[in-house]
This record gives sequence, C-alpha cells and structure tokens, in this order.
Amino acid sequence: MAMTEKPRPVDDAERQLLQWMNGLEGFLSSTDALTLYRTAKALPAGATIVEIGSFKGKSTVCLALGLKAAGNASARVYAVDPFEGKGSGIDVPPTFEAFQQNVKASGVEPWVVPQRMTSEAAAGQWTKPIHLLWIDALHEYPFAVQDLRLWKPFLVAGGKLLMDDLFEGWNEGVCRAFKEEVVFSREFDEVSLSHCLGQATKQGCSWPTLVLRSVYWFAWITRKRWRRALPAWLGR
Repeated sequence: MAMTEKPRPVDDAERQLLQWMNGLEGFLSSTDALTLYRTAKALPAGATIVEIGSFKGKSTVCLALGLKAAGNASARVYAVDPFEGKGSGIDVPPTFEAFQQNVKASGVEPWVVPQRMTSEAAAGQWTKPIHLLWIDALHEYPFAVQDLRLWKPFLVAGGKLLMDDLFEGWNEGVCRAFKEEVVFSREFDEVSLSHCLGQATKQGCSWPTLVLRSVYWFAWITRKRWRRALPAWLGR
C-alpha cells in the first residue's frame, strides 16, 4: 500500500484542464483533478463512471473531459446528487442550474447523465456494471460507509474506486469508512493514499498484503495525528 504516488509530468492538455478548472466553483484540488482526468481517460470503451456527490460539477467535468480526450464517445458519467446545496459543512442555494451550466460550458454534455436524487435512491434502481466509482459526498461516517456498501458491489473486476476527503482521524467519517470497507478488505488491491484521496482496484489481495497495508495505514494516520498535535515551531 503506497502512502503517496510519485507526481507525473503535466502535459499541455492537462495544463489547459487545470486552467479551466480554476474557473469553476468547487472544492477539488489540482492534484485530484488530474487524478480524475487521467483515470477516466484510461478507461475502456463504453465505460461507466458513477460519481457520488457532484455539487456544481467541477469533478464531473474532469471525469467527462478525460473520456472526451480519449475519444470514448460511448462512455458516460452518471452524476448522483440531489443538488439541494446542503451537505457536510455546506448550505447554499440549489446547485443543479450551476451544474448544468458548467457541464455545458465545458463541452461535455454528451458524456454526462445527471441523477438528481440521493445516493441511496440511485443505488436502489441501479443495474449497470461500474468501471470507476468516485465518491465525494457526505463526510459523516454513516453516510460515507453507506455509499461504499451500496455502490462497491457494482464495480467490475479491475474497476477503480476513488474516494475523497480522507483527512480526518482514525475513527472519523470518511477515513473510518475507507479503512473498514477498503483497506481492511481482501476485496481490494492496489490501495494508495495521496493527500486526501484514497484509491483502490477491485481485485483480490493476499493475506500478507492485507496485513502490510493495514500496518501502513495505521502509521499514516498516526503520523497525521501527531503532526496536527505538534506546535508549528517543532516542525509540524
């Protein structure tokens, strides 16, 4: 299990992507934007992406632009969000109109299928296999773990899981859900952490791998906790 991934050189198309992303409202970092774009770009023809939590469409656009850059005309991004403007630390007017405007302005309308409903409601009627599952929704543990349990069964073998906001403590919210459902599960391999983004591939892993990455995960969380506790003058 890797704690961080080595940065890759940014090409001209990716620089243009980042410039465009800077003009869209949202909480997606440049690092995460590149990860989404590159992961979507590498998906097979006709791939299905499910995004849980879209807000105003910044990450949706990144994913769809990756498909567009690959010429993957039959692939789709299903953006699941009630678009009510309310969530973990967010209370703004409804966001669906802004979402539609951003998708249209980015030239990716053919690749995006909005699902204007909750994660639970969408999962209840979902039937398609998923090649990439991107979760950036409510941070509270009951919601984060529910999103994983509802949607990971639809991931194909070799499918990719990306989950944002792993910046909390060992037993809190998104971190706890990712730990329980991904890090400590033999269902996933190629588990990595970069900044606040967790990644994994749905394929079996060996017991030694599971034990090793569990130890690494504990070390990563412990280091983050201690660094937060140290005064700045001690080199935090």
